[in-house]
Amino acid sequence: MKKMYTTGLSLFLVFILAGVSLAGLTDGVLGHYPFNGNANDDNRIYNLTLSESEVQELYNDVESCDLTDSDGDGVIDNWDNCPDTPEGSYINKDGCPATLGDIDGDKKITLIEAIHALRVASGVTGNQGNGYDSLFMGHSFFHPISSGMQKHADRAGFIDHTQQTVFYGGASGAPQAIWENKARRKIIQGILDSGDIELFGMTYHPNYPDIDGYINWIEYALQQKSDTRFFVALPWSQNPGQVDITEYESTWVSGHTVIFHDMIDTLRTKFPNNDIFCIPYGQGAIELYKLFEAGNLPDVQNLVGGSSDAIFTDIGGHAGDILIALGQLIWLNAIYGVDLNNYDYDTGYITDLKAIAQDIMDNHDPSYNSH
Repeated sequence: MKKMYTTGLSLFLVFILAGVSLAGLTDGVLGHYPFNGNANDDNRIYNLTLSESEVQELYNDVESCDLTDSDGDGVIDNWDNCPDTPEGSYINKDGCPATLGDIDGDKKITLIEAIHALRVASGVTGNQGNGYDSLFMGHSFFHPISSGMQKHADRAGFIDHTQQTVFYGGASGAPQAIWENKARRKIIQGILDSGDIELFGMTYHPNYPDIDGYINWIEYALQQKSDTRFFVALPWSQNPGQVDITEYESTWVSGHTVIFHDMIDTLRTKFPNNDIFCIPYGQGAIELYKLFEAGNLPDVQNLVGGSSDAIFTDIGGHAGDILIALGQLIWLNAIYGVDLNNYDYDTGYITDLKAIAQDIMDNHDPSYNSH
């Protein structure tokens, strides 16, 4: 199997059809921006300079693009600078063989990377009670968090962790939407067909409130590997600042504890032999929002603004750097059980993000954590 440590799949579409219409966990719940329910809205809020015809042209291009991957390295031919990658190669984002051990592609081998290379060379690969071979599939409230997990898994000592990350903007990143798109479904199925995926993570979008998409993907994944673990990660609510923090929090909390946990219960009933758990990383936005409102978040100056000086980067609710950093820590604890209070990592922020993330997971109903 060709493992992609640097980028996962090169499907982070260059024009980034980003944004996620989290208008609510149910109709009319979490947002007030006038979305009409189609993916073009996500692009319009993310890049207000595009005209209607330009937006539609981008989506037409996506549907008509050639996704052929002749050498099976996970990089489509149109973007592959090395079309004949040898089987078993470690590759970079351009589809070319990479230096064994150089996980982050910086042309330097760190101690953790060197240990990883030695384990691979000695045949100690896959999940040896350590890291998971993972597949993360979702939208723009999910992708920035999932993309950082390789770094954190390595740092925390889970050096066998590998991941492939597939990103589609807005509602098109929901499990059912990907399943219904034949070309995209084929890409994900191709990854699962390897039989190597030990952890499969998905997210939520209100345009697809039914459970069918999760069931379809879980059933398919289990046909390839019967002991795969699954998680569903619940993002934060859309449109921060459109409601006060009290309403923002109460709406998310009720959706999480009632709707979302009920969904996990239903999936566990249908698939009783597999670990299926919830990651409540959306609560990270609530905790930062509350600190900001109380004047206790010195790392940012704005609720909505630039990526480095605000919690959110636009009125839709896309994450700023501090929210991404917090979300990644929540994931690290949820997936690997890392005690964040003792995690040797400097977040670079005055605010103790590790303590916030640990507190979120400590107070999460343990029956919905990984078992």
